[in-house]
Amino acid sequence: MKIFFVNKFNWLAASPMATVSTMSTYSMAEAGQDTILIIEGDITEDPNEILSGKFGKTPRENYRVIPINRKLFGKFKLSAKLYFKACRKAIADRSTGKNILISRNTNFLPYMFIMKKVFGFECFFETHGYHGACNLEGLPEKSVPKLLKRWSGYRIYERLFLNRMSGIICITDALAELFKKDYLRQPVIVLPLGAPEKHSGEEFEPGKNFDKKTVVYTGRLTSLIDADTMIEAAAACADEGIRFVWIGLRPKDIEILSAKIEARRVENNFELKSWMPHRDMIDYMRNNASVGIAAYKNSFESAAIISPTKVFDYFAVGIPVVASDLHTLRDVGIENQDSVFYQSENAESLTQTIINLFADRDNYVNMCLQSVSAAEKYSWKNRSKRLIEFIDNNS
Repeated sequence: MKIFFVNKFNWLAASPMATVSTMSTYSMAEAGQDTILIIEGDITEDPNEILSGKFGKTPRENYRVIPINRKLFGKFKLSAKLYFKACRKAIADRSTGKNILISRNTNFLPYMFIMKKVFGFECFFETHGYHGACNLEGLPEKSVPKLLKRWSGYRIYERLFLNRMSGIICITDALAELFKKDYLRQPVIVLPLGAPEKHSGEEFEPGKNFDKKTVVYTGRLTSLIDADTMIEAAAACADEGIRFVWIGLRPKDIEILSAKIEARRVENNFELKSWMPHRDMIDYMRNNASVGIAAYKNSFESAAIISPTKVFDYFAVGIPVVASDLHTLRDVGIENQDSVFYQSENAESLTQTIINLFADRDNYVNMCLQSVSAAEKYSWKNRSKRLIEFIDNNS
């Protein structure tokens, strides 16, 4: 089996999808499959140096990254340029056995269909969003898109081509149920995003950061993030010696959050950090973080679609997770074992949940141990094993 994974997002950018694509494809190579990641990137850079420096991964003979420049005339990004080149490379490099094509880019679906019908590739699509009008009982209300948005390009591509793929990968149970309720008939597997493995030779000391009382959030500022509640909780936790750190921000994010933090006068216990390579972020958390937080607003997207990589990163460094009480987060966290949940958009609930975590060192240490167990369960390696078995059964 030879696996080609196509991603239009920039490999060198501060993008969670660049990290996800790298970790997932690299783990398939670790599982013994010849794997090629075809992704937007700087064609003058050495992919192996980036793989090692940015992602902390050792180059392998059965793993290659092929960067493609998708800019037209050096100015305008054109996905079609990347997709066309990606297909040409996959066709030229295909094996005599099974050839597998995977992507999460919706506008690549027509190309995947051609690759399947004309060139014999087995095609699997990984959904990271839902563009229909269906909803499920127990989820927050979903706004019904207007006619033009309801039949956007993404929606049309999915309706035309998802049932022509070899199989579908969903990152949450709710996402899979939404597609099935709407129109999907193809085989589906639910695979949450994965947890990185610890560095070789590294020893885990459960609870070593307990006394630091540092709550860490990782990721960019988006409309789904419960930033105001975190800032209110930071103010309420200040007298307890608890500090907050937010890692992975863009300059415009820092500008917005700095104004909010200054207005609430919590500059001394809420630190903002820019984006850093995944390897550096993991190292920082391993040495400084006491608790990881996944703070989301109670929205349809948060409750049905997200599979936040931050939760799995927290598990990987062995710290308890404080998470919004949403379906997607309860799907991967176990209450009072590796995670505790607070009422979304409720600063008092978040504050008390964090304070309670630091009230009992023995319980905290036990949660650290459970968190590491969760990291093993959700490791990229285990995810890849399940994915490869799914591919084998449906190709």
